[in-house]
Amino acid sequence: MKVELKCAIIIWYYICFADFSAAMHFFVHLTVKISRHTFQ
Repeated sequence: MKVELKCAIIIWYYICFADFSAAMHFFVHLTVKISRHTFQ
């Protein structure tokens, strides 16, 4: 039971971290795109 719970927590953290990383990457890409379009 404890091992399964630990695995579930690790997977949950991994999914949250992956989503956060993807969101930050998209936000930075969008900001750079808008900045280049504005100043160009």
